[in-house]
Amino acid sequence: MKSSDIVNAIAFQFTANRMQTFAIEGQPGVGKSAVVYQAAKQLGVPVIEFRPCNHGIEDLVGLPDFIERDGKRFSTFAKPDWLPLADRDGPEGIFFIDEFAQAAPAMQNSLSSLIHAPRKLHDYEVPKGWMVVTAFNSAKHRAATHKMPTHIADRLAPKVEMDFDLNDWVKWAEDAGINTSLIAFAKWRENILTSFDPKLDINCTPRSLAMCDPYVDAPAEIQHELINGTIGEGNGAELLGFLRIWKNLPDMAYLLKHPDTTPVPDKPDVLFALTQALSYRCDINNADHLAKFVKRMPSEYQVTFFKETFKRTKEVSRSQAFRDFLQANQALIV
Repeated sequence: MKSSDIVNAIAFQFTANRMQTFAIEGQPGVGKSAVVYQAAKQLGVPVIEFRPCNHGIEDLVGLPDFIERDGKRFSTFAKPDWLPLADRDGPEGIFFIDEFAQAAPAMQNSLSSLIHAPRKLHDYEVPKGWMVVTAFNSAKHRAATHKMPTHIADRLAPKVEMDFDLNDWVKWAEDAGINTSLIAFAKWRENILTSFDPKLDINCTPRSLAMCDPYVDAPAEIQHELINGTIGEGNGAELLGFLRIWKNLPDMAYLLKHPDTTPVPDKPDVLFALTQALSYRCDINNADHLAKFVKRMPSEYQVTFFKETFKRTKEVSRSQAFRDFLQANQALIV
């Protein structure tokens, strides 16, 4: 299930039945935590996050305490301050238990009373307006997960598996201000982001590629090690090669002034990078001018340019170049 669908599914579940715990499973770095916060933003509710693998059971059940009742003293447990409280945190929200399967079985057992009705632990009860959401890495990815007891797995409903979707990631990356060269690289080598190998120490995941953002313009003498140390040597070599192409593309200011005479590259990787760079530079003011150059490129790159640009900013459809292209190639844009 792609991330945008999971966001909508959480929002639907929030409205339909908050008493059930929504569970998200997937490979490390695919963006499981991010979709929970995106859903909360869409719903306009807060998130309280708890990572049980970082805590002992006493952090969940509370430390022993004493109360006085009818002149007698009784033992009890002090409620943890971080659990959702309606009078303090609001009547509605999402209680997000992240990295659920990384928690030891004893902690998972303690959480079991909170993830299924009546959602109580001693004298604490999850507020009725709050929904519990969990996320965890798949066991097959060897991410220090523990085998989930069957009675707990049965309480997680619905449980969905999150798949990587390039379009969703691109939208997130653009909104997050990730360097356009990294977004273009993801489009060029999408399979790198879906080839997670648990035998490797370092993988190029959607998360780790975004973490390369500060290194795009790093000094050459350290850039190599920084990128390799973030996405792995093989993937790093490919990204560094792509960045060299990106930085040596035709000067955009010159191209805009001379769209009819600027040389058109002939190598596929350079053409792809240039198509992406032009798409990110295109707006309603320069669309017709840029189109003069684009129409000199091979047809498949013309289609890519118009599709990518139209997807990003619909207002370019008011330009003559885009009107002509849309009229002749409407089936390709849908």
